Amino acid sequence: YADIFLLKAPNIEYDIPNILIEFKFLKQNEKYNLDKIIEGAKEQIVKYKATTKFSVDRSIIVVFEGFKLVYCEFEE
Repeated sequence: YADIFLLKAPNIEYDIPNILIEFKFLKQNEKYNLDKIIEGAKEQIVKYKATTKFSVDRSIIVVFEGFKLVYCEFEE
């Protein structure tokens, strides 16, 4: 399942994209796993896009270490 999926309501006339947001969390001082975590998030997004009946126009990957934001990627 997606962490957050922002879906345009059918009654909205504006061209608003459907956005998938995937959150990942590192334990403190575990930055050596950052690349592995990012790859895992990208794989999850690809799987979700393939299995959902809604279109995913944009996706965002957000990675935190504790309360600190360490990575954010926006894909169209």
